[in-house]
Amino acid sequence: MTGTGLSQAITIVGTLILAHLFAPEAFGLLALYMTLVSFLSVLGGGRYELAIMLPETDADAANILNLSILVAFGLSLVCLVLIALFRFPIASLLGDARMTTWLWSVPAVVLVFDVYQSLYIWCSRLKQFRRLAYSRVFLGLGTVLSQLGLFALHVDAGFALIGGWVFGQFLALVILAAQVAANDARFLINSYNLPSIRSSFVEYKNFPLYKAPYSFMSNAASQLVFVVLRVFASLEVVGLYSLANRAIYLPTSLIASSMNQVFYEKAATEIRQGRLEDFVTRALRVQVVLAAPVLVFIVFESQFLFGKVLGHQWAQGGSYVVSLAFAGFMYFITSWLDRIFDVCGRQRLSLILGFLGNGISLAALILALKFTSNSVLAIALFSGFEVIYGIVWLVAAFHIAGFRVKSLWNIAQDVLISGLSLAVLFALITTALHPWPWVSLSAVVLVLSIWLLFAFVRYVRGGYAFTSTADRFRRFWADKSTCLNHSESTDFYAAQGHELRQLLAKPDYQSVLEIGCGEGSLFPHLHFAKEIYLGVDFSSHFLETFRSRHPGVQLECAEGASYCRENEQFDLILSNGVVQHFDRQMFANHLANARKMMHANSELICGCVLDKTRRRLYDSGLYNGAQSGRWKHFLKSAVRRLLGLDAMGYWYDQKEIAALARQHGLAVRFIPSTIYPYRFHAVMTVATASSHCDASLPAGANARAADPAFSHSH
Repeated sequence: MTGTGLSQAITIVGTLILAHLFAPEAFGLLALYMTLVSFLSVLGGGRYELAIMLPETDADAANILNLSILVAFGLSLVCLVLIALFRFPIASLLGDARMTTWLWSVPAVVLVFDVYQSLYIWCSRLKQFRRLAYSRVFLGLGTVLSQLGLFALHVDAGFALIGGWVFGQFLALVILAAQVAANDARFLINSYNLPSIRSSFVEYKNFPLYKAPYSFMSNAASQLVFVVLRVFASLEVVGLYSLANRAIYLPTSLIASSMNQVFYEKAATEIRQGRLEDFVTRALRVQVVLAAPVLVFIVFESQFLFGKVLGHQWAQGGSYVVSLAFAGFMYFITSWLDRIFDVCGRQRLSLILGFLGNGISLAALILALKFTSNSVLAIALFSGFEVIYGIVWLVAAFHIAGFRVKSLWNIAQDVLISGLSLAVLFALITTALHPWPWVSLSAVVLVLSIWLLFAFVRYVRGGYAFTSTADRFRRFWADKSTCLNHSESTDFYAAQGHELRQLLAKPDYQSVLEIGCGEGSLFPHLHFAKEIYLGVDFSSHFLETFRSRHPGVQLECAEGASYCRENEQFDLILSNGVVQHFDRQMFANHLANARKMMHANSELICGCVLDKTRRRLYDSGLYNGAQSGRWKHFLKSAVRRLLGLDAMGYWYDQKEIAALARQHGLAVRFIPSTIYPYRFHAVMTVATASSHCDASLPAGANARAADPAFSHSH
C-alpha cells in the first residue's frame, strides 16, 4: 500500500507538471494509445492469473502462473497479426497517421502488461508486498521522468507522453521480474508440471469463458469512451476528458486495487465459514461515510480548482470531473467486490450484468453525442447510467453471496446523511462567500476536514460501521478480561447477587438460563446449583475464565439476543447488565426467544437496565460523584456519544419495555436498583387473563421508590 501510494503520488505530481507543458491534444493521443493497449491486455492470460490465489498449495499456484504467462504470449502473437493487418485504419481512427509506427509496439506492451499482472498476483499470494511496492514506485518514477526527458529532447508532444509511458511499463516489469527470479526461480522451475498446467486449464475454464469477456466489457465501458469521444469530438475533448478521468480514478483505484487483493484472499478462505459478510458491510460503510463528503466537495469545487491549478486551457475539464465523480464514487465502493462472483462461481451472471450495464451506458453516451454534440451532457448521462448499473450490481453481489440485502439500506442512509448534510453546508458557504472564491474554498476545506475527522472517529474507531449492534459490542468486548463493573471485589459481587436474588419468585428452581454470564464472577453469589444452570455469552475468552473458576458448569458461546432453545423450557431466564447492549430490535428478538423457552410459571428477569429518564443526570456526573462542572461533564458525554465512543449502550424507559413485553405475551413489573440509582430491574412472567403489563413498582419496593435518590423527576 505504501509503495502503491508513493507511485500514485509521483504520478499525480508528474501529471500536474506535464499538464502545464503539454496541451490537451497530447494527452488525448496518449489516452487513445493507452486505450488500445488496455483493450487487448485485459484479455491477456485468459484471466487465469486471477486463479493464482485459489489453490491450497503454492506448487499448484505456480503452474497457474505458468499457464497465464503462456496464454499471454499467445495473445501477444495474435495482437502482432492484428497490428500488421489493420495498423493504418487504427492510426486513422486515433487521429494521427504518424501513430502507425508506434502501433508496432502494442503487442510487446500488451505482453509486458499481462506478465506483470501475473507476477503481481503471485507476489500478493506470497504476501511479498515489498516487491510490489518497489515495482510500483519505479513504474511511476520511470514514466514521469522519461516523459519529461523526451520533452526536453523536443520530441513531439503526444509521442513524448506515449514513449515515456511505454518505458515506465517495461521498467516496472524488469524490477518485479528480477525480484521474483532472485527469490522464487528455483521453486518455480521445480514446480513446473505440464499435466498440472493442463488440468488447471480445464479446472479454471470459467475464467477465460466468463471472467475474460466480463473484464473486457467492464474495461470497454471506461476505455471506449475515449474512442467514442474521438469519433464525435476533437482530440482536445479527448485530452480534457483524459485528465478528468485521471483526477477521479487515480486516487480511487489506489485504494480499490489494494482492497481487491485483500478481499480476494479473505473471501477465498472465509465465505464458506459465514464470516465474510461483516467484513464487507463494515468496509462499505467506512468507505461511503469517508467518500461521500469528498464527492460533494468535488461537485462544488472541481471546476474552480481545475482552471486555477492546471491553467485556463484545462478549465472545461472541471465539468467532466463533476459528472465522473458520481461514477467514480460507485467504482470506489464496488470495484473491490467483483471477486465475489469468482469465489461463488457466478462468473456467468457477472458477464450478463456487465454486458447490459456497460452496454447501456455506452449507448447513452453515443446517442447523446450524436444528437446533441454536447460532450459535457453526454458524459453526465454516461456517468448516471454507470451509477445505476453499480447499484444493481451491488444488490446482485450481496444476493449471490448470501448477505443480507437489507444491510444496503444502512449504507444508503450513510450516503444520504454524509452527502446531503455537507451539500447544504457547502451551498451556504459558497453562496455567502461567492465574491471571495479562495476564502470560500478554504472554508469548505475546513468543514470537510472536520467532517472526515468526525466520520473516522465515529465509524472506524467507534465501530459504528459494523452492520449490527451485536458486532459493535463484540468488538468492544474482544480485548476485555473483566465485565468492567468498576469494582471487582467479592463484596461488590455479593451485593449484586443479593439484589438479584430478591427478585426471584421462589427459592428453588429446576432449570436456570443466564444470558450474558460473563467470566463467572457473579455466579457463586446467585446460589444456583451447577446441575440446573446454563450460562450463555458471546465472548469465548470470558467462558474460558468461567470454566477455570467453576469446573463442571454448562456453558455455551452464543449471541444473547438471538439465543433460543425452542424445544427446552426454563424456570428462570436471567440477564444482568446485558439489555444495554441490545438495540430495540435485538431486545424484541430477545423477548420473543425467551417467551419460546418459558412455561406458564417461568420468570424472565432483565437486571440492571439503564433508565432513560435518568440519562441526563448520569451524563451530568450526578451518579459519578461530580460535585461541580456538571455542564462540562454533560457536554463531554454528549460528544463521546456523538463520536460513537460511549460504551454504555442503549437506555430504556419503563413504558417502552412494558409495550414490548405486552407484544410478546408477558406481564412486567419494575424494581429500582439499590446499587445503581440510574438502573432498574424488569421482572416478567407469562401474562394470564388476570395479569397485565404494569410499569408500577411492587409493594415491597415502595420504601425505595419513595427515597428522593430514586425519584424520576429531573
